Amino acid sequence: MEQKYFTMAGTEPYQLEDMFQEQTLGGTTKFIEKRSQEFRKLTHRLDAQTTRIKELEEELKKEKESKAKDLKAAEEQYVELLEHEETVSQTFRELKAERDHLV
Repeated sequence: MEQKYFTMAGTEPYQLEDMFQEQTLGGTTKFIEKRSQEFRKLTHRLDAQTTRIKELEEELKKEKESKAKDLKAAEEQYVELLEHEETVSQTFRELKAERDHLV
């Protein structure tokens, strides 16, 4: 470090300015490069997460559609069972009425 100051003391002002710019710009360039790499990594992670979110949304949509179909089928079966129950009840009442007439 001391040698650097001795070197700087014997240099012309324009050379000092060049040395200063070289040191500060070099450090700034390294800083920017490091931040750019970090930004690229974060961007890559964000892209991967965005892709995964889209996949999960599609899976959720398919699951909802499947559940809606299952629910509709269950409702139809319920209505059908109610109709059959009414038919069985009506038949039972008719049989009971016939039996009462025979007795």
